[in-house]
Amino acid sequence: MNDLSLSIGFLRLFLAVILFLSLVFSFDAMSEEVLRVEQGEKLLKALKVEKERFLIQVSREEDECLKLFLSGQCLESLIIKYENKIREMELKKQNIIRMVRRYESNIRKEKRKRNLESLNRKTN
Repeated sequence: MNDLSLSIGFLRLFLAVILFLSLVFSFDAMSEEVLRVEQGEKLLKALKVEKERFLIQVSREEDECLKLFLSGQCLESLIIKYENKIREMELKKQNIIRMVRRYESNIRKEKRKRNLESLNRKTN
């Protein structure tokens, strides 16, 4: 029993590390992109719908696990699946928000640059 819980702990740790590394590398590639506000809102809505569907799926799977006589292992794997997917979705959400902010920042930067150029033309 103790060896089983130890191996489940290592499995959880291994899955968390793999998920983290895959998310970091996939989001680093996307981090240089920028999104317009409308695009970001669409992506956030799509992510919200995906999360709602996932929660419904998890609820169904939980009901199936609870029907089992020995449901501990089934529930344990479902918890791992749930935690990893929710973490992944939150990272996606943060990345979308970051890309929209970068877009807005670029707009402000360009506006400051144009204002500075117009001031320079007026003074010359």
